[in-house]
Amino acid sequence: MKKELKFGNKKLYINGELRDASNGASFDVICPADEKAVANLVWASKEDTEYALKTAEEGFKHWSNLPTERTFKLDR
Repeated sequence: MKKELKFGNKKLYINGELRDASNGASFDVICPADEKAVANLVWASKEDTEYALKTAEEGFKHWSNLPTERTFKLDR
């Protein structure tokens, strides 16, 4: 019996949240062996990318101001 691969719907991970694209765009990942969709991935828009970069920069500023002892504990 052949087992069907199914990875489901994958979202963007931005600012600690799983989210859909702001414009609703996504695409299917097709298995070349049987040409069936095995997953659906969200396609980030320009706005999503800008938001991800902005929040990453804010997070970096916060993270880099923490004492080394604190970041070491958070990283474990």
